[in-house]
Amino acid sequence: MQRFLSFIFLIFISFSSQAQTELLAPDKAFIPSLIALDPHTFAADFTVAPQYYLYRDRISFSANGHDIETVFPKGEMKDDPSFWSSRGI
Repeated sequence: MQRFLSFIFLIFISFSSQAQTELLAPDKAFIPSLIALDPHTFAADFTVAPQYYLYRDRISFSANGHDIETVFPKGEMKDDPSFWSSRGI
């Protein structure tokens, strides 16, 4: 009986760890909201899913084929080992 319970426990742990490694689609993990401040300026705000982070060097905006200058608020450093390992670094 103890072997059976151990087997069930291992299966449960396996499914739990698989569920944790599935990533949300970007449009579900990062939901943008844009607000026009004036005819030449807008503010972008993102609702970010728990356990997800935006990296400022990965964010860019463009319109009509032209890059848009961006100004970011002061960020917060995060230690995210899974980010580096997923990029093969």
